[in-house]
Amino acid sequence: MCFSCICLNTHAQLFGPEQTISESHNPDDIYSSDLDSDGDMDVLYPYDNKIFWCENENGRGNFGPRQVLATTLDFPHSVYAADIDLDGDMDVLSASIDSPNDNISWYENTDGQGNFGAQQIISIEVDGVEFVYATDLDGDNDMDVISVSGLDHKIAWYENLGGSGNFGPQQIISTSASFPKSIYAADIDADNDMDVISASAGDDKIAWYENVDGLGNFGPQQIITTEADLATAVYASDMDSDGDIDVLSVSEGDQKVAWYENTNGLGNFGPQQIISINQDPPISVYAADLDVDGDMDILVAFQFEGVVWNENTDGQGNFGPQQNITDPNTSVISDLYPRDLDQDGDTDLLVLSSTIFEGKTSWLENLTILSVDENSALNFSLYPNPTTGLLFIASEQIVVDAITIYNLSGKRVSQQQLIARTIDVSAIPVGMYFIEITSESGRTIQKFIKN
Repeated sequence: MCFSCICLNTHAQLFGPEQTISESHNPDDIYSSDLDSDGDMDVLYPYDNKIFWCENENGRGNFGPRQVLATTLDFPHSVYAADIDLDGDMDVLSASIDSPNDNISWYENTDGQGNFGAQQIISIEVDGVEFVYATDLDGDNDMDVISVSGLDHKIAWYENLGGSGNFGPQQIISTSASFPKSIYAADIDADNDMDVISASAGDDKIAWYENVDGLGNFGPQQIITTEADLATAVYASDMDSDGDIDVLSVSEGDQKVAWYENTNGLGNFGPQQIISINQDPPISVYAADLDVDGDMDILVAFQFEGVVWNENTDGQGNFGPQQNITDPNTSVISDLYPRDLDQDGDTDLLVLSSTIFEGKTSWLENLTILSVDENSALNFSLYPNPTTGLLFIASEQIVVDAITIYNLSGKRVSQQQLIARTIDVSAIPVGMYFIEITSESGRTIQKFIKN
């Protein structure tokens, strides 16, 4: 019997060497999404008054040459991808420091294959724009847009009118954040709508804003901390495995990486918990399950010390020491983004870096899930695949000890015992998953699709 399985690496170095995607001097931002509708993650970044994308040509992290997406820009600073017009493909958003006006714009993916239309301006009512982001803020199942602009101290949003890509006027979420640098959207108070979190450098604040009615009407600023000197970036995830959304921050002035526990799941936050204080200012932070153990670890980019991660050692928000992913002091890091680029079920990294002479966009493979073997020592198969609810294991040779199911981001979504060689996946959402099967002979992983 021949099938694909994936072997877990639990002892070796977590990431492989940098693999160059494209050479370009010091882009400002990087993002990854499926821009050509082929089921794998491509790369998107702004550089030299243009926006580029690179195709993941085989779904395994082999990238083609950069392709120009947009050219009518001055200093594009931030990019993002979302299905703005509800046609089933990924469109692109940008935030640009243009003359005479900064702007927030979008570009239609006209054929779903990565051919993009002309710039469509959403707003020019931003000054010193820092960041653009998309999520559904008003509960109507289309993607609205959020912007952050430092010189006018605005966090604002723009309603996507009917999912058509026509946007309403700017709606202010807050002007109480001094020189805001970063935002993230998450359901902080567990009321099934998207709230907004901000990091602002001028007042050293990490704060959040409640979406009070689920329609995009926001309450006043609620301060999480003012102990983040020159707050630079913010992120949100469940760091202590209690089912609610906690907050992460990095701050350049005090070189801190920290997190804040959502103590009651309703947006009441505990004191700042310092993960590390460093010699180099951190510039970005993310959470991802890098070691595929079911909890969220921390990823941080430092300008000169490189990219590091901290293991969530117990799933409760107790973190181990920093572990280097890239070599420190060899290049200047400007950004990172975590994404599964080779479709093996773990989280790889995109990194922007530069030296005096050159800059590059590169990726690093997460080696937690090592390889695909065509003939495994654990001789079994899963059927039916795809499935609508039940999977069956066909094998006469193995005794299964445990079953664990992961989504494509490496997050554990189910753990169960095998009963009568049957696995119940009826409760998990539609999508592609990896199932880890543990036996006396070892562990293997197979892909399956839930319809």
